[in-house]
Amino acid sequence: KDVPLELEKGELPMNTYNNKAPFIAKVKSVERIVGPKATGETCHIIIEHDGKVPFWEGQSYGVIPPGTKVNARGKEMPHGVRLYSIGSSRYGDFFDGKTTSLCVRRATYR
Repeated sequence: KDVPLELEKGELPMNTYNNKAPFIAKVKSVERIVGPKATGETCHIIIEHDGKVPFWEGQSYGVIPPGTKVNARGKEMPHGVRLYSIGSSRYGDFFDGKTTSLCVRRATYR
């Protein structure tokens, strides 16, 4: 498939969205990429954004998980932003510029 050359043009996209004006994306797939005996869980996550969240290699996404948490004072509040390094090229997983990949390892605390 041909590389979409329009993604080569323009300036480095930065701070496209924020927590007051977030972009709500769709998780297209989640695939576990380590064996059953591996310590921890690492997944390849494909996020579908229809080309509305441009990025360049080396950038990260700020993700706000759904739901709430209870802070140290016992007050319920939204989760904070979590940064994840982008694991795909600006062309996305299908060379159409409409998806982004994240490789995420679940942290477990004991």
